[in-house]
Amino acid sequence: MLQIICNRISNKLVLYNIIEKEEQCIYDYGIYLTLMTIITTSTIIVLGFLWGEIGLTIVFLLVLASMRHYTGGYHANHYWQCYLLSCMSYCTVMYLVVNNMLLNSVVLVVLGGGAMIYNLVVGSLNSDKNPKTSKEMLQRTKKARFIFVLYDIVSIVGVLFHLGEVGIWLIIIWSQIIVMFSLLIFQIQRRYFKWKLKKQC
Repeated sequence: MLQIICNRISNKLVLYNIIEKEEQCIYDYGIYLTLMTIITTSTIIVLGFLWGEIGLTIVFLLVLASMRHYTGGYHANHYWQCYLLSCMSYCTVMYLVVNNMLLNSVVLVVLGGGAMIYNLVVGSLNSDKNPKTSKEMLQRTKKARFIFVLYDIVSIVGVLFHLGEVGIWLIIIWSQIIVMFSLLIFQIQRRYFKWKLKKQC
């Protein structure tokens, strides 16, 4: 359905000589990604209104997007999978934060601390779907680590000194945990495919 809409939009762009016919498939993909982002973000914002936590929802979207932009990690094979995973991640984090679940618990300290360390060590992973050069990866890793250090310091200081609303700092910590799992799944997936390929040879 989404692909059909993208194709119709790009056909109009070709028809009105805004883009070349040869470039249509590139624009199809770009329009597809843009629509995916709009639909997913809009759904999460609507859920934020329904939850009565639009402020925390915006913090979640900004923090997670800024991390994922540079880190890479797991990407679903289909739009509906990406959409469901994004909405489920948001709902899980909001449920835990709003209900103060695992607050001051060993689980949160272990997961949060582990995520902070793991993300700093890994930094960024090169995607097979959108591969980068080694120079680009070095820059992305530096930027990813800078963002992680910034969020680590901000969230630790916020929690320890009870600055502002605790939910904001918990959102940052849970976002780090989501990114850690995304990177972990991607690494496991990549190693599994390499192992499978070796086994076939």
